[in-house]
Amino acid sequence: MRYTKTGGPLNQIAITDKTKTAGELASELELLPGELPAERNPAAVYLSTKAPAGRSALERLLNQAAELATNGKLNITSIAWHRIGYQHTSMMLNAIRESYSPATARLARAAIRGVLLEAWRLGLMPAEDYKRAADLPTVRGKAAPAGRALELAEIQAVLELCENDKTPAGARDGAILAIAYGCGLRRSELLWLNYEHYDRKAGTLVVHGKGKKIRTVYLPAGAIRALEVWAKVRGTDPGPMFYPIRKGSRGEIIKTRRLNSSNSLLKICKKRARAAKVSPFSIHDLRRSHITHLFDQGADMSQIADLVGHAHVNTTRIYDRRGEESKRKTANLIHVPYGG
Repeated sequence: MRYTKTGGPLNQIAITDKTKTAGELASELELLPGELPAERNPAAVYLSTKAPAGRSALERLLNQAAELATNGKLNITSIAWHRIGYQHTSMMLNAIRESYSPATARLARAAIRGVLLEAWRLGLMPAEDYKRAADLPTVRGKAAPAGRALELAEIQAVLELCENDKTPAGARDGAILAIAYGCGLRRSELLWLNYEHYDRKAGTLVVHGKGKKIRTVYLPAGAIRALEVWAKVRGTDPGPMFYPIRKGSRGEIIKTRRLNSSNSLLKICKKRARAAKVSPFSIHDLRRSHITHLFDQGADMSQIADLVGHAHVNTTRIYDRRGEESKRKTANLIHVPYGG
């Protein structure tokens, strides 16, 4: 099908018999030079309302939505969000649904609707146009559980490897992995930790999580020891908790910027898993392991949800990877008084 403008706003369209090309769509929606200053760009305003911990993921997702819908011709900064109609938002959402899991598509839907809402709030988009463009169907479906929970022996092997590595990278990586497992932090929460968020006396971290929610997490003894080793290398001055480290024998800490890339964390996980001869894992797998092992120890689900920053216990339940053997043990807790 081909979409053509009928004389009214862009989203008042007629449908003919050919598909609109990505180039036509891109030229239709391209932000003209100087059209909107940054403070009036709906995407920029929307992202500014989000906590730093989740902002980069939302920015990547909106960028991908714009690129997928226009075959890479436009991105989050060059697309005119305030001129978008339902035909465009539905194309964006469908492109995301074809490439990503239902959960990611639901997040993309919420982000697109959030940007459109800011366009209306900024007076760039009539209410009727906003309602049409934002009227996206709910994303259904459930993907197979991703990732895995590590065995305790695997975690021990990786942390021992870091402990025996006397370079700055060994101290930093040991602290990152110990905190990720010991506190079940998200990748973004790790990256946005500052040293001043650490209370040495109380053994706690103040974590800035999703939705600008702040919570206090309690460091297990091993995580405190790993963090203290890193503090001796890093120093105790305020600022980012984790810095990049220059490659080479000296392993110089680069204090001009924070370690701020999820890809950097994944590289650390891959490097340490390979050296410790364990199966590959990610930071989020350590979060899954944290939650699963707490379940194993009989921790209350609502308390686990509070500790890891879940708004709903149903989200916490998804992370439970104990498997069928755990269910068998639970079932056998019931005593049936029959036959002796």
